[in-house]
Amino acid sequence: MFKKLVAIALTLAVFMGTGVTAAAAEARFQVGSPVYTLNGAQHDIVDGVEPFIEGRRTMLPLHTVAEIMNAELTWNPETRTARLQRGEDSVVLTVGEELPDGMGTPVIRNGRTFVPVAFVAEQFGAETSWDADARAVYITGLAPVAVAMPLLPADIPPTLPDVDVDEDEDEDEDEEDYAEETDAEETDVYAKFNAANEALMEAGSFRMVSENVMVMEMVLDDEELVIEMTSVMYIDQVIRSETEVDMRMEMVTSVAGHEETSLSYFRDGVLYMEILGEWIKMDMPVADMLEQTGVVTFPEEAITHQAMEGVDGGYAISFTVDGAAMTEMMAAMFEAMEMILGEAEAPEVELSDVVINAVLDADGMLASMILVMGMSMEVEGVVVVMTMEMVSEIVQIGGVEVAFPELLDEL
Repeated sequence: MFKKLVAIALTLAVFMGTGVTAAAAEARFQVGSPVYTLNGAQHDIVDGVEPFIEGRRTMLPLHTVAEIMNAELTWNPETRTARLQRGEDSVVLTVGEELPDGMGTPVIRNGRTFVPVAFVAEQFGAETSWDADARAVYITGLAPVAVAMPLLPADIPPTLPDVDVDEDEDEDEDEEDYAEETDAEETDVYAKFNAANEALMEAGSFRMVSENVMVMEMVLDDEELVIEMTSVMYIDQVIRSETEVDMRMEMVTSVAGHEETSLSYFRDGVLYMEILGEWIKMDMPVADMLEQTGVVTFPEEAITHQAMEGVDGGYAISFTVDGAAMTEMMAAMFEAMEMILGEAEAPEVELSDVVINAVLDADGMLASMILVMGMSMEVEGVVVVMTMEMVSEIVQIGGVEVAFPELLDEL
């Protein structure tokens, strides 16, 4: 049963993660080089300046450090002091003022402010390593930032629904039990969200990173059991046409101290998934649910509690998806998963309302998203309650390619 639960949770993360995404920056800088790599993609350093060594510390341009750390930068020219704000964490750096523990001193060179990268990375919980032969510094382990969204309702996570699998359903009950429609002004919020996703599709290709935390609770043999699963998913997506999408997903999952890496590919209306060492293949029902765009969409009548405010030339938006609509979507998905579940039938599921917060950039394109949802289901006679929080961000737009392994042709 445990293997089945993990498979269900992994598949759920894949489906919800393909829509939108949060950056876990992995960067490489080389002393004397005006370019760097971020999550495998090459970028130019601003104005072509180059990292250098001073006092045994690698110095990087302040603006570039702020970009890869996904931090907001403010500068006081009178005191020559910079502040980097990342979520609730902040770092203050003053030119010419020595940092604690001999970590170096910010300097100005050729009109640009340089800072000791190891100090900034450490303050934001990241790590740096040094390759002496290549004279390169690596920045790893920078966790995604949960975007501050005051629009998030205070009662999240929502109360999970009860699942009673023995109760007979009324076969004549065909009416969709969705939430009431919102007014035209509120509907514009969800329209902006869809337009932001469409703009991302029109970009041709993009890379996303998504960090998910799932908690599963159940009673097994009269004992309460709580399983926490965390995963980081790296997604490369290429849009060949309105109906043809290539996708590669790599997920690193940790459960009870055990780490597992799995791969998924999407091509020509088929999703190939490697879960717990086994490859499985899903046909059109999955592509239909995702509408072959990589973006999960919802019935407009299921959208409630919409809000929006301006942020840095773009928008911070928030909306809720009615649980009844999500229950129908997940039921269809689990039916397509029966090959994973073996001889057992797809589990009966019921979802709470889903809360989505997103940030749209100044170009109207999706930049980041936070999703919170809850679900209850029965697996092999055991009722499992699951909650999930996903923090996501677009980390590259354009220049992304997907290479498919030959083994897919043999499945």
